[in-house]
Amino acid sequence: MSNPYKTREGGATVTVFVPYDCNNNCPFCINKPEYADCTGFSAERICESIRAMDALTPRCDFVFTGGEPLADLDALDKMLACVPGTHRVFINTTLPVSRRYSEDELAAFLNSHKDKLTCINVSRHLYPFVEERNDSIFTRLEVPARVNCVLFGDHSPARLRPFLDRFAAVNVPIQFRS
Repeated sequence: MSNPYKTREGGATVTVFVPYDCNNNCPFCINKPEYADCTGFSAERICESIRAMDALTPRCDFVFTGGEPLADLDALDKMLACVPGTHRVFINTTLPVSRRYSEDELAAFLNSHKDKLTCINVSRHLYPFVEERNDSIFTRLEVPARVNCVLFGDHSPARLRPFLDRFAAVNVPIQFRS
């Protein structure tokens, strides 16, 4: 690798923090203070950063996280449009119930980007921190999805088995973090 900015073959992983307050209060979140203040934010400035990172590492991964990337679909659409097809793109989300977007609108938006999105990483935990959409939304998505679950508190086998069964029913893999 001759490019000093590459951390692996294909480039770096670029994390794009969208500054939309997710209204969750997950005890393990370290980003809350950074994305709660939207001063100076604009989708265009994020697009400028995406273009700069593309110039440095033209095959890097982009991870849109937050806050809640799905809080403003118009802004996310603009940001995704700036990412060339040479990149893998991930969205970290809670897939929350939204007062702004219906489940139909959210599924349609994600499916409209199925050729660009590599995976939707959905936070689901043994102790919910958000009003979650019904798990049936996973069956409507044409984009690969997985559940990320941070283990803390009581994560005994008695609590884990129903959680595993819940997502097996909709054929979604789970990644546990501790």
